[in-house]
Amino acid sequence: GHPVLSTSAAAPNGEILETPREIEEKLGHSIDIIIDGGIVPCRPSSVISLIDDEPEIIREGLGDVSCFL
Repeated sequence: GHPVLSTSAAAPNGEILETPREIEEKLGHSIDIIIDGGIVPCRPSSVISLIDDEPEIIREGLGDVSCFL
């Protein structure tokens, strides 16, 4: 599935989008609403797939992912 709510956004090519304008330009066609909370420069979060028996690290960002290895 896909998230109903997200606090960050990335373009399909993995580019991190930091401003509401960037998000609207790259993803506006597929997003119903963008709430402008100001620019929050940050390192992306980690994304770990738990679909299969073995966890798969999709993107390593903030947070320790060693417990999934």
